[in-house]
This record gives sequence, structure tokens and C-alpha cells, in this order.
Amino acid sequence: MTAPSKNKYDNRIWAELKAKLPWEKTEAQRKQRLDQWRQIDMNGNGLLSLAEIDKGLRDVIRLPALFKTKPVLMRAFTAAKTKVKSKSIYGDDYI
Repeated sequence: MTAPSKNKYDNRIWAELKAKLPWEKTEAQRKQRLDQWRQIDMNGNGLLSLAEIDKGLRDVIRLPALFKTKPVLMRAFTAAKTKVKSKSIYGDDYI
């Protein structure tokens, strides 16, 4: 018996990611993104820390394969928080 193709596994992960992370520019998906943001923003300040995003991937998005990609998550968080200079009183450590 042969092991399942890595490509099939990757395709399932991408399909699940596409289903769980609203990315289309529709009103329904915009509302879904806002709902996910509110669930992940545990302290309700409108900003997300790396810890909140990490926990949100596990508890809100519920995509284990994505939760296991810490180095990628950290690079994406750093890119997002440095994209625009923050005007927040909290500084540049949040998105």
C-alpha cells in the first residue's frame, strides 16, 4: 500500500483554508472577516497581537495545519505590522 500523495494532502489543506478564511470582496465575506476579527480580538481594542492571532488560528479558524506553521505566521505578522507606520498609542507591535 502506498502513502497518500503529498499533493492531495496539500490540496485538501488549501481547500480547507479557502473555505475557512473569507477572502472574496463580497459583503457577506466582509462581514465574515469582521466576525472572525472580533472573535480573535480577545481584549476588544481593535488590534491583534501575535499571541491573539496564534490563539485565534487554533480556536476560531480551527485549521490545525495552519496553526502548526509558526515561522510562517511570525513572518506574515511582522510583514503586516510593518506595512504601515502605526498611529496607535499601543505602538507597532499589533496589527
